[in-house]
Amino acid sequence: MYYDPKECGLRISKLRQEFGTTPQQMADNLHISLDYYRALENGRRSASLELLVAMSLTFEVTFGLHDFRADEKF
Repeated sequence: MYYDPKECGLRISKLRQEFGTTPQQMADNLHISLDYYRALENGRRSASLELLVAMSLTFEVTFGLHDFRADEKF
């Protein structure tokens, strides 16, 4: 399994825009700094599992292992 912070950040940014909120509103809602939120969207930082869950609840989406391949070894 491969995690790409830049790809994840792009997805977060797209969801935020579709949801119609600003980065500041999202940072406030998630109780994190605006700088940290921007770093998430830009792929410079990775979100904790707790933060990913909070974002999925905010955006009303689920997240999972959709990129997982059965033949991939851990």
